[in-house]
Amino acid sequence: MGLLDKLTGTKYPDGGVVPLPTMELRAALLALNGPDVPFRVRNAIPAEKADLVAECQIRRLGVTLKTRMRMVPEKREVRFLDE
Repeated sequence: MGLLDKLTGTKYPDGGVVPLPTMELRAALLALNGPDVPFRVRNAIPAEKADLVAECQIRRLGVTLKTRMRMVPEKREVRFLDE
């Protein structure tokens, strides 16, 4: 990991890890939803300019944390923006 990777937050998988196809990754992320988790992963609406959105509500603070994710199949990347 280089200096630029540290500054941008880029992380790489361990050696020997086979990347999932985009649709399998999408299905795995959507499968994280459940009654025992404090967040939900959903399909993004067009105005969000993303593929998926993960939302976590912290009711005590009245805050919603949102992460927009865009998948880049050519590079086998997921780019994200936290709000």
